[in-house]
Amino acid sequence: MPVFILAVFLTSVVLGCGQKEAGKKHTPVTDQTLVIDVRTDREFKSGHIKGAINIPYDDIGARIGDVADDKNRRIVFYCRSGRRSGIAVKTLTGIGYYRVENAGGFEELRKRIKE
Repeated sequence: MPVFILAVFLTSVVLGCGQKEAGKKHTPVTDQTLVIDVRTDREFKSGHIKGAINIPYDDIGARIGDVADDKNRRIVFYCRSGRRSGIAVKTLTGIGYYRVENAGGFEELRKRIKE
């Protein structure tokens, strides 16, 4: 049940505040979607989206293979404001990942969960 709730929540987040790409439709979040918090370890430990893993944005290129070696896997990033998750999206698209999305900032996501 918690995975279903996370999937429903992230679907609304990605559709509501994700980085929009011209002409690209965002598909619903599924169990195969990887949610990555690209903030610092300290920020992650102070609170994060349940089920997310933490890989700081400046390590994402070097460490993504540890969690997602399939470049077709859908990956959703978030950070504090959306800036670092945007950098993570650019980093991964630069190395051949193409199903990557910027879901924006943590505080906004957290508020959506509580609604």
